[in-house]
Amino acid sequence: MKNKAIINNLWIDNDNMEEVMYQKTKDTELIKYTKLIVKDGFIRLEKALKSFECDAIIEDFDSYCSTFKDESDSHTLKTGLHSRLCNFHLTSINASSAIVIEKIMKLLDFWFDDEAAVCTSLFFEQSTEQAIHRDSPFFCTEPYGLFFGVWFALEDIKLEAGPLN
Repeated sequence: MKNKAIINNLWIDNDNMEEVMYQKTKDTELIKYTKLIVKDGFIRLEKALKSFECDAIIEDFDSYCSTFKDESDSHTLKTGLHSRLCNFHLTSINASSAIVIEKIMKLLDFWFDDEAAVCTSLFFEQSTEQAIHRDSPFFCTEPYGLFFGVWFALEDIKLEAGPLN
C-alpha cells in the first residue's frame, strides 16, 4: 500500500477533491467518472461487458445449479429463481474475468490511490429487494470502510424489474 496511514475516507470524499484530482491525473475519462461518482454516488458504464460475456456467466450459473442440483434447489425462491450465491467468481472463470475488467479496475485504483482487489462477489438471479441499507458491517477492510460495490446487469433491464438508476 502506498499510503500506510489509516484514513477514514477516500480522497474523493474530501472538500478539495477536484484540486487533488487534477494533481493526480490529466486522464479525461478518470476525471469524468470521478466527478459523476462524487455528484451522484454511482456511475453507469454502459456495455462494460459484452452480451456474449453476460451469456457465458449465466451459462456457468446454470451449469453450477445443474451440477449441485440438491444444494441449488434448496435455495430456490417462490418465483423459481435462486437466491444469492456468494463468491461465484471463484467457480466461474467468466465471472472472475468480468469483475476485474480493466476499465473498472483503473477507476478503483485511481479512487483508492492504490491497487484495488476483489474481496467477494454475489450472484443474484433475482433481486433481494432490500430497503436502503449499509454493507459496511459485512466488508472488513483495512483501512476500515474503503470498499466499492460494482453491479453488473447480465440481462436486458426492463422498467418493471426495478432497475438501479
